[in-house]
Amino acid sequence: MVNFKPALEENCEMDFDSCRIWLGCLSVALCVVAWGLSKSRRRVLDKPRLDLAEKATTLKPTTGAALDYGKITPYSGIPIHDEPSWPRAWKPGPWQMTMGIRKLDVDDWIIYDSLFLDEHKQKLKRLQDPEVRPIIFQHQDGTYEASKEALGIIVQYITTRYPDMFKVDGDYLHILPLGESYRIQEPFDRHPLEIAGLIVYEDVYVLLKGPDDIYYLFFLKLKEGGGVQRNNQFIQTTPAIYHPEPLDDYPVCTSIDQVHIRIELQSLMRMPETQGLLFTIHPWVLPVKDLANEPRNLELLWSHARSFPESFSRYKLRHLWGGVLEEFAQKTLGKEAPDPELEADANAFTLRQPRNISVAEANEEESDGLDATWDSLPASTRIRSPLTGSPPSDQASQTSPFDPDDSVRSTAVSRSERRTLSLQIHGQSSRRETSTSKSTTSLHFSLQGKADGEVEPQSCHSKSPPSLLSPTVPYLIHGIETALEHELFHHYINFVPQAFSWATIRSAPFLSILIPLVLRDRGLLYTLLSIAATHLLNLGRSNMSEPRQRSIKSTRWQLRGKALKCHAEKMAAVSVPAFSDSSVQVKLDAALASTLLLLQLDCLDSGKDGHWRLHLFAASELARQRVKEGWSDKDPDGGAPANSRNETAVRFFLHLYRYYDVLACVTLDERPCPIDPVYSSEDIGSYSPLPQTYHSLLSILTQIVELRRRTLPELSLGQSTVDRNLADVNTEEFMKSLELCTLIQNWTIKSDSQEDLILGEVYRRACFIFLYLTTYPYGVADAKVQCALEEGLAHLELLASHEMALKCATFPLFIFGIAALQHDQQDMISKVLDLRFHQSGIGNVAEVLTFLKGWWIRECDENNRAFWLWEDEIRARQMYLFLV
Repeated sequence: MVNFKPALEENCEMDFDSCRIWLGCLSVALCVVAWGLSKSRRRVLDKPRLDLAEKATTLKPTTGAALDYGKITPYSGIPIHDEPSWPRAWKPGPWQMTMGIRKLDVDDWIIYDSLFLDEHKQKLKRLQDPEVRPIIFQHQDGTYEASKEALGIIVQYITTRYPDMFKVDGDYLHILPLGESYRIQEPFDRHPLEIAGLIVYEDVYVLLKGPDDIYYLFFLKLKEGGGVQRNNQFIQTTPAIYHPEPLDDYPVCTSIDQVHIRIELQSLMRMPETQGLLFTIHPWVLPVKDLANEPRNLELLWSHARSFPESFSRYKLRHLWGGVLEEFAQKTLGKEAPDPELEADANAFTLRQPRNISVAEANEEESDGLDATWDSLPASTRIRSPLTGSPPSDQASQTSPFDPDDSVRSTAVSRSERRTLSLQIHGQSSRRETSTSKSTTSLHFSLQGKADGEVEPQSCHSKSPPSLLSPTVPYLIHGIETALEHELFHHYINFVPQAFSWATIRSAPFLSILIPLVLRDRGLLYTLLSIAATHLLNLGRSNMSEPRQRSIKSTRWQLRGKALKCHAEKMAAVSVPAFSDSSVQVKLDAALASTLLLLQLDCLDSGKDGHWRLHLFAASELARQRVKEGWSDKDPDGGAPANSRNETAVRFFLHLYRYYDVLACVTLDERPCPIDPVYSSEDIGSYSPLPQTYHSLLSILTQIVELRRRTLPELSLGQSTVDRNLADVNTEEFMKSLELCTLIQNWTIKSDSQEDLILGEVYRRACFIFLYLTTYPYGVADAKVQCALEEGLAHLELLASHEMALKCATFPLFIFGIAALQHDQQDMISKVLDLRFHQSGIGNVAEVLTFLKGWWIRECDENNRAFWLWEDEIRARQMYLFLV
């Protein structure tokens, strides 16, 4: 699914979980705290489960149109000067949940008014922020064609509906009042859904079916050529569309000025070519006090808010705004309570009052007895436990929106909100969520007939008597509140350091240095638990039950959302002037630790989307500033800092950054320049992921990469001149390569460990191949390259037989994989990388293997395959390989 929203991103969260929808979000009001998950709020109806696969029919591309463009009425003039016209989408009590679906009005799909210009600027600003962009704009593999189709539909609509505002000239769409142009034909300047999100006010989502060929009924019935719409509303205590803080973290309102209502126009249509679903949301956020001029609508809203069941009212956060709304309504209307005979205005729910129809009418066919209910829920409470007042949930029904095993591919762009769409079908609930700072919407499907009445959430206030046989013992660590979080903490301690560090488990700096920091910093704790959840899923997914997977995924995204929020606060604190050098150092240390832990999380998630690059760049700048600031506690001679707890932690994180930075420079052209080591190699053994003596080799590797980049323009020659070498074009650089070769040959490994010695020889061969092909950019069939490769593979085979096999070996495996010509060599590397992934759980390793498999099947002359073509291949495939 493709989503353009200022956060879901993230990351607004919207969940068509039962629909198996995976959302990524991009929101104009970006929320750095992304990926918050909600829990299933409704009881599951006890209905016999049907085989959906049996009822599904195959959806095939047609020659129809997504909309009947001939029915669109052209708008005369420039609409961005119009005042917003928003629907009053609420009904008086008694409380009920209704979906309120109607046929899509083609004149009220994409709407422009005076709010568009500011929203457009905010989207551009968020997209240009390297820290924010990967959070607010996410798309999954396989969604490009559907995204392109969605852009085409939107462009055709807005140029038909608003001919005075938009003009297509060749391959470009011009927004006439803004003087902006966007390329709308391939090759695009931006991702097509990114363009779609920029040219409209709405949040945009594209949903696709997954590989399991199961179509869920409501979406199966939605046909091309039309679409459906509904309105949604939620009362919140902030005027912002973007609010990164959970809504229930806001204080209780003391004035009606703090109370706002969010109205949304939600539209859904089938795209004919890809059969994907295009889903858009147009939001308005307005102060409730403005309803003083609309006494009837104020009384309807008052009645609506009063009608919530007790269990539901806290879920809707009425405890934050209910008191001031009650006082405001009583004072404004001059009565103690709303009229019990109030009836909703039939024309209050849409801009042009299209008639209400059923799902079956909207699609001109039966709805198979589905009764759909859809109601507005607050975003923030979805991450709360039942004890804090949120409705009960089945932990087993929770899942993450970003799961590669989901049956629906998706990409999304939307505002920063926490949005949840959940579907419950045939007594079973499946759930996906994406986090945003908007309101949360919950979509509920059941097989309950319309005569069965409405479905209400179960009360969350009923308490069972405490069991005397199993008293609850609180968890030792502050911030850990559930058994799963407790399990994740211990999983990190026992398994994760071994995946990222060559050091033994008890001496690993990830424990001896990191854990004390985590116990003092709640944000680091959330990140650590997110890492543990991701690692646990990567290692045990195949042997894990589906309910347990869903529970871990849900917890992971909740924790990640909290971690990102804390990280944003740390990054913001760095930019605030401090009163002392020590204060600056403390802020930099906290931000650097948080950034590197997020980088570790990126490694586990896999690096194909390049999120790790942004955290690496941020870490580079933080490390530079930290070194520039110096040390608050130097020894008497002015050398390295004394071995205090804080300075030891800084030392570890600086060297961890150095390790990541050097390995990133191999595949990343835009890699930031590495900082000089802060300590000598003799001083860093216990602070680095690699054995002590390896850091001199990393320094050699950095020099080789820099040599390659300096000489690349001179050696970028065609195949007819492959016999030219570095000595032919730059004698000085050739002498540098001789110096580096001597350093590789003379490099010694000071260790009594056989594993250290073997890994060192593997690295030595990989560095030699890298240097040799920098000096002589010939094909990989060169005899010296193949000799070094065979020796490296022999050592690699020995390494794989040891208990600590393959740790920190992704870089040499990548180099060997590029140079491998024989199928037996490739098979061995493939097996070793696969073993490495299953041992470590690091997603980057799987990405490296994916790339190498594609590299090996390239149709090229094996006797003259150019080594450096892999750089072009990475760019062409838009992959960002991180060799950690």
